[in-house]
Amino acid sequence: RWRRRRRAPRRRFRRRSSDRRPSAWLTVAHLIDVDAEKARLSRALGKLKRDVAGFDRKLANPKFLARAPEEVVAEQRARRADAVASLRKFEAAAARLAALR
Repeated sequence: RWRRRRRAPRRRFRRRSSDRRPSAWLTVAHLIDVDAEKARLSRALGKLKRDVAGFDRKLANPKFLARAPEEVVAEQRARRADAVASLRKFEAAAARLAALR
């Protein structure tokens, strides 16, 4: 005959399997050239700011809005939104890089 085994009492706080994985924190300040990366980010930020300003100028032009097909205007608005999202991402990266030092 088989006897029923008693179940162990449930623990109130269970560990997840992800908690058991080893983790390590690396400092990348000594792995990259911080000054070169700052210069690269600065150039990229300048280009993105110029692009956003160009999209703003184009979309603020009433002649462009009157003559251009709606698809072209929608494409320009989407490209501006992408440029603004990239600009925010690069600004956040520059802020993280500034915090390294």
